[in-house]
Amino acid sequence: MNTICELIDLYRKKPAFQEQFTLFVERSEWIPDLWETVKSNLPHPYPEYAAWWWLHLGLKHPEKVIDYQLRMLDLMLVNENQSVLRSVVRVLSTLPYSDYKESECLERLLYFVEKEENKVALQVYALYTLVGYVQLYPELKSEIETLLEFKEEVGLQPAMKVGIRNFRKAIKKI
Repeated sequence: MNTICELIDLYRKKPAFQEQFTLFVERSEWIPDLWETVKSNLPHPYPEYAAWWWLHLGLKHPEKVIDYQLRMLDLMLVNENQSVLRSVVRVLSTLPYSDYKESECLERLLYFVEKEENKVALQVYALYTLVGYVQLYPELKSEIETLLEFKEEVGLQPAMKVGIRNFRKAIKKI
């Protein structure tokens, strides 16, 4: 974890994201330490920056994080750091559906969408992750749609409007 924290300290002093991100692609042996930093209770900014790198690693090289899918689901269930959650849930939204702790994960994702105090990005990425659940359980479609209609009545931020539109497009034929 020390190497990851040193990289984060370096990044904070001199932004060089691409250069540092490439290190995780080239040095797969650092990935376990990166994950440990993501799920750590270290002070800000260590988990948040590590989660940001985790997000980009997962989006560009999902093969490097797929073995961590169950650990990401476990973290999603207990972590309260919304910056970390946003990155982890976004990665989960791109991975194949997993039935691991299915009901708990479903409830947690619905909670992320439902609660207005959650960051909009977390709400949107939770919605994208719910697509896999709806594909498997079409009866969820009406429940989630009811939740979205309620949210629309109270007003939405632009990013949430886009997220809802994309969600509806993804489940349209279900």
